Amino acid sequence: IDWTGGMWSFTPGRGHHPTSTMEIKAGEESHLGLAGGELFLLPGEVSVEYYEFEFEELKVVFHGRSLSSSGEKFKSSGKFKSTFSSSSSGVKLKTEHKLGSGRVLSVLSREKDW
Repeated sequence: IDWTGGMWSFTPGRGHHPTSTMEIKAGEESHLGLAGGELFLLPGEVSVEYYEFEFEELKVVFHGRSLSSSGEKFKSSGKFKSTFSSSSSGVKLKTEHKLGSGRVLSVLSREKDW
């Protein structure tokens, strides 16, 4: 994970998509595809619309859209909010996924030493 000049860069490790670095730029919607879905613990493709810092709690919160499909058939879409925060064992990620109706579909989390 790297942050420079208003841009986040994520380069996943083994078991993900090791050749792709995902970039999220301030003020731009970032289409991250399936690799972004893996990063944010979501099935399918994701786009990050914006991010914000919560300095008092040492958190970075990403907001975006998700799209899951099966072949050519549209399956589901929704909004997500993913929070990266500091923990004693590394970085904690919590993702809340909501359907278009606003109903919470899932809340997932993991801790990792990034």
